Amino acid sequence: MFDKVVKSTVPGQVIEQIKELLVKGELKRGDRLPPERQLADMLGVSRPSLREALRALEYAGMLETRVGEGIFVADGDSIMMNNLLMLHLIKQYALEEMIEVRKVLETSNVRFAVLRARDEDLAALKEILEQSRGQIANKAAFIKSDYAFHQAIAVASGNSILATMLQTMRTMMSDFNSQLLTSQEGRQQVYAHHKKIVEAILNRDEKAAQDAMFLHLENVVQSMKKASPSKSK
Repeated sequence: MFDKVVKSTVPGQVIEQIKELLVKGELKRGDRLPPERQLADMLGVSRPSLREALRALEYAGMLETRVGEGIFVADGDSIMMNNLLMLHLIKQYALEEMIEVRKVLETSNVRFAVLRARDEDLAALKEILEQSRGQIANKAAFIKSDYAFHQAIAVASGNSILATMLQTMRTMMSDFNSQLLTSQEGRQQVYAHHKKIVEAILNRDEKAAQDAMFLHLENVVQSMKKASPSKSK
């Protein structure tokens, strides 16, 4: 199950390997890790490096030490653990299905943003939109602004659960989003969609905001089918 670790940044690599096992479902809530000496040998790391990694994971709420029993994958809730488990679920489904879920979540999300956005939320959205307009020629910068745009709407919705779910899904789709925004024409189109969404939110128009978001995500579906037809159903 465990692989030998390259010596540089050892604790960080141990952390990433354990997180990956959680994402894959090879380690589950309540599972007991091998004893420290055995686990260090399996990973090919020193026990101090292993302890450092395990302490970090325990601090994050992903592992827990039970006196006299050992170290276990945490049974309780933590944001990081829940995100990892959601990643595991999402990986089992087709990209098109993930976008369908995004349609449901983001159209609801933008509706809540229309109803609940504060002045500072609206100002943040306008700032991100204006910033992205000047980044259309710069793929890397525009991708960051695209991510910030959707997260700003999630924050404006006032629903932290929705925000966390959307953040996780967009992280899972990051490679595809990067492909989608490869062309300047594609980035220009995304900016135009974002502009309509912001205008609807500023006007407190629920229907227009939901329609604009749905159209935006439908465009993502069509682009996805062109880019990777084998992955769609």
